[in-house]
Amino acid sequence: MRVELPSGRPFGAALAMGTGLRGGAEAMLAAVVVKAAYDLVPDGTGPRRMQPAADPQRSAPRLTGASGSYQHDGDTRIDLIAAPDIAIEKARTDILVEGFPSPAPALPCEASVTVDGQIWLRRGLGATRGPDLARNLFGRLPPGEGHRDITVPADFVPAPGDLLPAAHSPLFENLYRDADGFTAWPARLSAPLPPGATVAVHLTADASDPGYALRLPATRLAARYRVWCGHGPDRPRHWRIGTIGPLAADTLILRPALHQAEILWRAAWPWAAEPPAHYRSVQILEVT
Repeated sequence: MRVELPSGRPFGAALAMGTGLRGGAEAMLAAVVVKAAYDLVPDGTGPRRMQPAADPQRSAPRLTGASGSYQHDGDTRIDLIAAPDIAIEKARTDILVEGFPSPAPALPCEASVTVDGQIWLRRGLGATRGPDLARNLFGRLPPGEGHRDITVPADFVPAPGDLLPAAHSPLFENLYRDADGFTAWPARLSAPLPPGATVAVHLTADASDPGYALRLPATRLAARYRVWCGHGPDRPRHWRIGTIGPLAADTLILRPALHQAEILWRAAWPWAAEPPAHYRSVQILEVT
């Protein structure tokens, strides 16, 4: 099944499948993930403008790789770098800040991330454990900490090709830090990133400094699938349209020292909504 993207737009896309939650019960879900990479360019004296990256490979979802993986009983379990690109769904929005604004502050340091002036993430002086914290202002929360501290049964044996522990839930796919000196505002993170919002990375816990600011694009996306009706010619004009709905902008990855960023939009739907053999395409639409 292919993904049809808006013509001339700087998007990459991937389809994923896995077990998620619907109404408190497990269900097989399909998901479409759309990714866009940007350069953060000066825009007068205001927030930086997100200019689509010229290299299309930067917008291609990463599906495999070893960087950032962790071990579980000697078995490589999941790639932390690729996790946002293949997650079926996320319970909350992720904001990751990799590296530091230039010039980098002396460590340990305080920091915060705001969206339209509201603090969503905060780093305190106690956030000193682990090499990731010396490389990244916020970075990625590894399994075993904070909201990713899930319980894996002692007798758990992964199935061939299985990437996730048996206790997987949508929360497992959120990588923002809220442990070891970090604080998150779940009520704010529960909403997608607002189109056109100003995001700022501050080197103060109360966001009192001007910070490294950027303005999100005003992009709104929706998705629908097309399926063969099961009789008659199997051609596009005979395919029926089904609604998936809006895509949530649920991941923002910032690299302020490089003046780069990525946004990921995501939507999932029950795979059994149609006979699996009848799916033909997923269409991504820009909503005005």
